[in-house]
Amino acid sequence: MSEINLIKIEINAENPVEYLACCGIFEIASRIDRSAEAYWTKDTPTKFVLVTTFEEEDLTHRILQTFVDEKSWTFQKHPKSGEVVRMIIVFPNGEKPIRFDLDWWYNSLDRNGKIKDK
Repeated sequence: MSEINLIKIEINAENPVEYLACCGIFEIASRIDRSAEAYWTKDTPTKFVLVTTFEEEDLTHRILQTFVDEKSWTFQKHPKSGEVVRMIIVFPNGEKPIRFDLDWWYNSLDRNGKIKDK
């Protein structure tokens, strides 16, 4: 059985970017480690706690290496405008790579494929 690790990240609970970054870290970790769980502490300062079989250094290295490797990224463009409508990043994971589609802004395209609200 794998050892359980607690990865604690102190955040500013009033900063939505820090909150969303922690959600992204959990999304990645939970796809690689199906037993991963996460929660927020109530004490000040607020902490995001990730319960996982990963060591913090290993998870950080894996995320950073994937994000900086241009071979991990694919950019899909709208057929009319040529603007990027989806970014795909693939995390190596043995024989089953893990794909994340990043397309949260897609609903702001007009009919010609131009981004309406930047």
